[in-house]
Amino acid sequence: MLAEKAVPRGYHIVSIDLPEHGDRNDNARLNPWTCVDELQNIFNILAKTAEITLFGCSIGAYMSLLALADKKVSCGLFLSPVVDMRFLIEGMMSAFDVNSQQLETQKHIDLPNGQFLDWEYYSYVCTHPIRWKAPAEILWGYSDNLMPEAVVDQFCIQNHAHVTKVQSEHYFHTPVQLTLYTDWLDKQL
Repeated sequence: MLAEKAVPRGYHIVSIDLPEHGDRNDNARLNPWTCVDELQNIFNILAKTAEITLFGCSIGAYMSLLALADKKVSCGLFLSPVVDMRFLIEGMMSAFDVNSQQLETQKHIDLPNGQFLDWEYYSYVCTHPIRWKAPAEILWGYSDNLMPEAVVDQFCIQNHAHVTKVQSEHYFHTPVQLTLYTDWLDKQL
């Protein structure tokens, strides 16, 4: 949908599957240090020949915000972004009655829901907060179960971003939600 809207307006699209996502089938793990390195390398290649407008969704938005905060990005467009990974991880810790001392001692804790907590990941997130400098536009749904409105609002205040709030969940997937998304893209591109 992004390409359908952006290409006719003169944009060129480069789509990247993060580790453990999409068609990616290598052994790379989805962690910040791997994603930051990959995204910075790709950015450095693309930025030699083009101005960069970034689009990211969910955890891809988080990894992009983290990786490209100090890069020259003309604008960031983010759909349901994870803007505070520490909040998300600490929410999981609280839900499963795990404290930071336990996590530090055990290093890796498998959770009953199939997810896990990892000390190295959590430590990285705590010591690498997002500090985004480029203009940013966010599309966020009132029923987002990952990033509450107050967390998104705080991110926008701290990072001079603008948020458009609509009736949707974290994952925009219904025909109505997808129309909201494409209408938002029309305004941003």
